[in-house]
Amino acid sequence: MSPPILLVHGLLTERWFLLPLQHRLRHAGFDPHLTRLPPLCVQDVRVLAAAVAAQARRLADARGAPIGVVGVSQGGVASMWAVQQLGASDAVDRLVTLGTPFAGAPLARLGAAVIGWASEGVRQLVPGHPLLDTLIAGGVPDGVRMTTIGVATDLVAPPDRCAFPGARHVVVRGGPSPLAHQWMALSRASIAAISEGLAPVRER
Repeated sequence: MSPPILLVHGLLTERWFLLPLQHRLRHAGFDPHLTRLPPLCVQDVRVLAAAVAAQARRLADARGAPIGVVGVSQGGVASMWAVQQLGASDAVDRLVTLGTPFAGAPLARLGAAVIGWASEGVRQLVPGHPLLDTLIAGGVPDGVRMTTIGVATDLVAPPDRCAFPGARHVVVRGGPSPLAHQWMALSRASIAAISEGLAPVRER
């Protein structure tokens, strides 16, 4: 049976944004599922994380085994909050984040100035936000193998800001700036790094 995977999108995107990634991971031998999240993910990350945790547990219960999760951009923050703070580590044994600025995204300051009045989520990506500090302080939960992926040309989430203490950090080549962040989930280098991070724990 193909390993089940939950794909989590991020700020200002919808689940269809990850359809190409879903297709490529299915072709690579996984069983990827798209997460259902509130519209455009502009909400408090903790609201998104609750949805991720609930769906991860349902998928793990249906398969009778822990699953892998891939969080893209802000989706990685929500996924880590679900695993670390909401106890979803009982359902997740592999977590891969792609272009997730755990150290904060400098450009989020601009986003907060423009749409911060309508989006708690963008404010939570500003460097130094307490939510990010809580995640960093909490570390990687026991029983979870975590891989963080940064894209070399990403101006939104520079690769050095995507590392997480205790996780394996990989930097891959990306598309042309300034759109590397938007297209990172489509690159062959990203797919290869994601697939490696998702390999079942017993096989590594």
